[in-house]
Amino acid sequence: MPKMAVTKKETSIAKPIPSYFLDKGIEHFSPSQASKPLDVWIYQYLHCNKQKRNNFKKSSKMRCGTLAGDSVAADISGSVRPLFFYDNYKEWNDFKDQKQWENDKENINATIEQIFLGLKEVGVKWEDKRTKIVFEYPVSYEDERLEIPIIGYTDIQTPTLLVELKTTWTSSRIVGKKKDWTPEKGWTYGYKKLPEKPYESHLQQASFYYHATKIPTVIIQANAEDFAPFYVKDYDYKTAYNNLIISCMKKQEAAKLKNPFKIIEPQFEDYNGLKFWWDIGEKYLNEAKELYGY
Repeated sequence: MPKMAVTKKETSIAKPIPSYFLDKGIEHFSPSQASKPLDVWIYQYLHCNKQKRNNFKKSSKMRCGTLAGDSVAADISGSVRPLFFYDNYKEWNDFKDQKQWENDKENINATIEQIFLGLKEVGVKWEDKRTKIVFEYPVSYEDERLEIPIIGYTDIQTPTLLVELKTTWTSSRIVGKKKDWTPEKGWTYGYKKLPEKPYESHLQQASFYYHATKIPTVIIQANAEDFAPFYVKDYDYKTAYNNLIISCMKKQEAAKLKNPFKIIEPQFEDYNGLKFWWDIGEKYLNEAKELYGY
């Protein structure tokens, strides 16, 4: 299906991109950029270019989430699921990620089925050929508080609904006691319960789409056992959107600094239990630590 751009602006004239962004190869923000902690974003976007970011470590859960979304789009559009690539995939990060991958692969089809159940519940009539459905639909918006636009891509879009797909995969736990554990003893896997409300970063992303397009927006969170739809209008989407803009504003100010690595205090160890922010590969993590003076 064709990709069509949606552009909404709070100002009638597009702003020129400041040199402090252009010099870093940055032409726009995105919801995913907004969700990153400031210290992480500074390294990934003010120091690394796109090619370097593409080489960051990617986990099994990230890859399986992409597979699920791509497969749903393939089924709806009548093309072939990209399973052949993933069946032969062997670029896991380590032994643990390999085992996570092998476990996640067994749950991909069931997760896709749950996504389709969710789409049916929210009223996406993909079997009706008269329904116009597009995937990875670009949404661009200029907020007067920012010097560059925000651009995101909706997972599934009809003329009356935007759908953002989010997947939850099994979590691994070591078998036995940590002090006596070896890889040969393996892991056990269990499903993380679906949230009762959308995660803040997901709500911010969906609120951006709703604010920019004024089209009703829903998040479908799914795992291999269940799904949960969250309509943006049922939550404080105005605050969520504003928080997204505030996050971008902080990054905008950091981009103006001559050397933000000497101004911003990094947090490499833990982000309220979210340790994945710096899980980008040892080579890049060490480089970031050196830049921050660790």
